[in-house]
Amino acid sequence: SRRPDYTLLLEPKQDALAAVIRSARHRLPSLLPDFFNATLGASDFCGSLVESIRRARVDQIELHEGFPVPDARRRPVTATLRRLSRLHNPFSDSALLQFERIHQAFDPLVRRLIHAHRRAMRRLSHADLAARAASFFACGVAVTIQAPFARAEAQLGAAARGAFALDRDFDTMGSMVRRLGDEIEHTRNVIKLFTDDGDDDMGEGLMLKEVARELQMSGCEFMNKLAELEEHVSSCFLNINRTRRMVMQEIV
Repeated sequence: SRRPDYTLLLEPKQDALAAVIRSARHRLPSLLPDFFNATLGASDFCGSLVESIRRARVDQIELHEGFPVPDARRRPVTATLRRLSRLHNPFSDSALLQFERIHQAFDPLVRRLIHAHRRAMRRLSHADLAARAASFFACGVAVTIQAPFARAEAQLGAAARGAFALDRDFDTMGSMVRRLGDEIEHTRNVIKLFTDDGDDDMGEGLMLKEVARELQMSGCEFMNKLAELEEHVSSCFLNINRTRRMVMQEIV
């Protein structure tokens, strides 16, 4: 089935945002569109993570529901385990590659925003000095001197803080996804140990019991880690919208 478009959850909406930027009365820092585009990509990637979590949870439930009691016959057990072990790992290297792409988008953006914000702060400081000098002659002139530099400093500051926080969020989630992917591969290795075992009837029951014990022990912990990742993804969605609104408030 087609994956839902999670970018529809963005606030403000991308089309409304584009309209505001086009109609802005003052010139905006060139990095702001880059920031909004990066958050758009981040939102889409969070959506793909939601789908990966859903798939991993379904697979885990099927694994435990399809695994019978230890004294069951081997043949249906083996067939079920082999089928489940061949399913795509939703937290495979391709998912980690997506994290790397997000990091490659945000990491340089954060550095550029911080650099631009510091430059804007210096310009605002110089403008303050000029404004103090101008205030001896006309108060209105002082405000006119300061205004554009103050706007740029506020806009870039909000974008830099937001991008930095999101970059940290993705670093954390990347580590969590890597661990979950490793656990899925470990489960597959345990299954392979059982399905590749010989047909010795005496050892068969013992092996099946060991596999059942291993999967039961790891299954609950795995589901808890999935729930923890899901909470982080939900939090990241909220942070994306919060940072977008913060920057938007400095534009309008």
